[in-house]
Amino acid sequence: MSTTTTTFKPPKPPTSIPSTSSLHPLTTLTGTHPLTLGPHTYIHLRAILSTTQSPITVGAHCIIGEKAIIGQQQTENDGEKDAGERGVVLEDHVIIESNAVVEASRIGTGTVVGVGARIGKGVEGGG
Repeated sequence: MSTTTTTFKPPKPPTSIPSTSSLHPLTTLTGTHPLTLGPHTYIHLRAILSTTQSPITVGAHCIIGEKAIIGQQQTENDGEKDAGERGVVLEDHVIIESNAVVEASRIGTGTVVGVGARIGKGVEGGG
């Protein structure tokens, strides 16, 4: 008698990734909203990009560090519908360092988000 083990796999988002961008094979992509990366963008290993709540757009020449988490997380009393509809936008030349969490609606051009920083929902920073 054989036994079958079923492993739950979260849905993968629809993606737009140019050939000049690179995702490490251990990057996790989850969700159902679109994920768009700009050219010459690099996503390091064990980074998590979650489009479960809203889309993510990453500009050109961005770097997302190891174990960084990008994407809005669901909250019990989520009254920020406008921010959720826009999603998370990282403009060009943004660096998200290791272990940072970004739920912000917009991170401006040239911004560096430091190691372990947490940028909450509704924030529009940098640029």
